[in-house]
Amino acid sequence: MTDSALKRQVFLDWKQRIIDSGHEFHEIKVLAEVERDKGQVYATLYDCDLITPEHQRMWRSIVVRGDSVVVVPVLHVPEHHEDYTLMVEQRRIVDGQL
Repeated sequence: MTDSALKRQVFLDWKQRIIDSGHEFHEIKVLAEVERDKGQVYATLYDCDLITPEHQRMWRSIVVRGDSVVVVPVLHVPEHHEDYTLMVEQRRIVDGQL
């Protein structure tokens, strides 16, 4: 994985929309990339540490693919050996709006 994922226009456009909505990034890491068709990047997984306009710290892992951003919270319960998804009301990480 290279730092070029942090320089891709689709990522920079998303990041600017988040900044424009009043958020500040504390740290961004590239966790993984999915490549298709001779090395073309299909999607990238980022880990973001940011501060909301209300001064709350948020950590989000996001998948950016084209103009789409996906956040999927998953809860793992080891005692029951089960995974659950979580439905929440949260900021739209794609543009920072509630």
